[in-house]
Amino acid sequence: MWSSSVVPNTYGFVSRYDSSGNRVWIKTIDSSGNPILGFDKSIKVLGSKAFVLYADLAQKIYVKSFDISNGNSTLLDLNETIPGDSFIISVTTTADNSLIVFYGTSGSIKAKKISYSNSVSATGGPYSISNISLESDQIAIADSSGGAYFAYADTSDNKLKVLRVNSSLNAVSGYPKEVDSILSANFNFYNAGYTPNGPVFAYFNTNSPVTSKVKFWSDSSNNATKTHSYNMGFEQFRVSYNQSKNIVGVAGLTNINSRDAVYIFEYGLDGEHTVTPLIAAKNLYGVMSIDVCKFD
Repeated sequence: MWSSSVVPNTYGFVSRYDSSGNRVWIKTIDSSGNPILGFDKSIKVLGSKAFVLYADLAQKIYVKSFDISNGNSTLLDLNETIPGDSFIISVTTTADNSLIVFYGTSGSIKAKKISYSNSVSATGGPYSISNISLESDQIAIADSSGGAYFAYADTSDNKLKVLRVNSSLNAVSGYPKEVDSILSANFNFYNAGYTPNGPVFAYFNTNSPVTSKVKFWSDSSNNATKTHSYNMGFEQFRVSYNQSKNIVGVAGLTNINSRDAVYIFEYGLDGEHTVTPLIAAKNLYGVMSIDVCKFD
């Protein structure tokens, strides 16, 4: 886990805990004492290393890798600067044991690939995408060949779209592609996650009639292979993949009769249901967000 602060003269920390909850080590992320800015879900684990993506108060972007056994670290300066509040950044691990970082602004998205030794191994972009909503998540998702997808909501047409890059960070022909319409690009009405066959998208599709969908996408065909539709409107989704059981889980938050409820959906890698959709929790009040904890 790690924490950060933008209060002057404070430090960001990353720490490791064992399975019993005992802290094994704790390290500062930026030893200069400068405040740091963390990015959502920007700590990634590859093999025996943990990588933390962050920026300092001067808005320069860094990747710092930590040896999981002892906390020893290596710092990489990405030589990029965040241009104000409109900056976009998202990171994923890859099938070839690297990281891919997508970054930039709504009209200029680039990418860098970070090797296991914490050095830049490839650069790409800017890519031909624009009108990216800053009110919705931008989600990086690994593919099966060392490349990655970049999912985003397009404000020009309220569409969920996806860019794909190969392992050299070149845009794959035909991308970006449209996944489907979403209720609004300016609300976080979708989520996406990794599977070995390709990404899975869960999203609030339309309000008339009220419809939410879960769509399975294929790395090999570069198109959707299976779509499930539900006559419900979900305010939030979370997609997760259980590697040991090859199960895709989708959690959806909705409101029924002025009370919040969380539904769970499970699928096999072929997109077929393994469990009939069920309510995980209901008659709740004031639920602001949901998340999932993955156990392999």
